[in-house]
Amino acid sequence: MTEAVQAQWDNAAEGWDAQASILDAWLSRPTRTMLDLTGIEPGDHVLDIAAGAGEQTMALAQRVGRQGRILATDLSPLLVERLRGNAASAGLSIVEVRVADAQMPLSETDAFDAAICRLGLMLMGSLPCACQPRTQR
Repeated sequence: MTEAVQAQWDNAAEGWDAQASILDAWLSRPTRTMLDLTGIEPGDHVLDIAAGAGEQTMALAQRVGRQGRILATDLSPLLVERLRGNAASAGLSIVEVRVADAQMPLSETDAFDAAICRLGLMLMGSLPCACQPRTQR
């Protein structure tokens, strides 16, 4: 199943990235609300799950600033390559990009202050309980 989903997103990667400005306009308010509700602050280390080509990663980078760190993951290697290029074009050295299946836990989950996932949860059959919610500041 994962291979089929990965192939679907690989096939959609170019079009998804090409529509970034439309996606950003359509999803800017929900993205802002997600970031507000998560309580992300400058300097935070954040896991961006199912990051796609990185529209929400760019908004997240503005929140965490130069002292923050972002690990942006996606199942699709082609979307990850586009995300890597988009982050580099934006001068975002704070963004690490990695191919990862969101349904498989990462070993370094304790290293993050928060995790976000804008559109990926609806596509997942089951999720690990690897991340614990952050305590309120």
